[in-house]
Amino acid sequence: MPGLYIHIPFCKRKCHYCDFCSYENLTAIEGYLNLLEKEAEIKKEFTAEFETVYIGGGTPSVLKENQIEKLFYIIKKNFKLSENAEITFEANPESLSLGKAKILYDFGANRLSLGAQSFDDKNLSYLGRLSSSSQFILSFERAKKAGFKNISVDLIYGIPGTTVNNWIKDLKKAVSLGFNHISCYCLEIYENTPLGKKKETVSEEEQEKMFFASCEILNKAGFEHYEISNFAKKGFASKHNLNYWLRGDYLGLGISAASCLGKLRTVNEKDFSKYRSKIEKNKEPHFFKEKLSENDIYREKLMLALRLKDGIEYEGDIFIKFKNKMETALKKGLLEIEGGRVRIKEKFWFISNSIISEIIF
Repeated sequence: MPGLYIHIPFCKRKCHYCDFCSYENLTAIEGYLNLLEKEAEIKKEFTAEFETVYIGGGTPSVLKENQIEKLFYIIKKNFKLSENAEITFEANPESLSLGKAKILYDFGANRLSLGAQSFDDKNLSYLGRLSSSSQFILSFERAKKAGFKNISVDLIYGIPGTTVNNWIKDLKKAVSLGFNHISCYCLEIYENTPLGKKKETVSEEEQEKMFFASCEILNKAGFEHYEISNFAKKGFASKHNLNYWLRGDYLGLGISAASCLGKLRTVNEKDFSKYRSKIEKNKEPHFFKEKLSENDIYREKLMLALRLKDGIEYEGDIFIKFKNKMETALKKGLLEIEGGRVRIKEKFWFISNSIISEIIF
């Protein structure tokens, strides 16, 4: 079943590393929700039942309580959700009050993705985060008090000035707090960001050590390393993201949101005024549209599936399409076969991008 993604492109302040489409003008939120409602009406002819909903950003938790209610009204008015749909809402500590958490839970959100990035206040300051470690822990407690049991935390490693031991402390803190899903992302530095101008980096060797520290500590703590950057306790893997990695259909609403429905891929306007202009003219607000070939789809399926622990079916359609290169990678010892599935060996996950590129190109 398809997934629904809704982009809320607002933040109190953009983090120093962020290259996502976001705006700091919070007074524009109300007007943006009106545009989202119009886009939903344009797309409500998409009658499939959604198994997952993901509300991301930006920082969706900057919405006021009444705006959160309005957003869920828009979703439920225009789209059909399955009875047990996974509904994820991204939140930051400084903007997640107990009142907001309760409204989210009452309106059907059943999974929270909390942005910690680090439990070291020095790192948080370097990254340009607005909250402290203690504020994050308070927001986590609010989420649990509101009723949430499925809570994920985002952490970033490879922050300039940090060591493997610093990263291990963050991992152990996340484990001790009791999260059932942990995402570990290596810091990517873009030229057009404040961090990009500093020209500070962590060596690839140190990044690799941090990556494997994640594997060791979280595996020992009972987490399954089900995707390169994601670890989950049993039953808590992200259904929405799994749908994406398995190349299922998804519909995107909002500025810069992407959709992939069968062979058709579109990406919405990233400029606010262009997005608004198209919506007000009752037009689809995308600036990019392409029809994928069968070969394109096979490449995507392989590229995405090899990020997963489950990999692909041995001698299945995808394997056969790339059989020669898959067998070469198997002979090199980069891949392994287990339970009728082919996957990249975990010890090579840090260099998975280069392995996947060798196979599909």
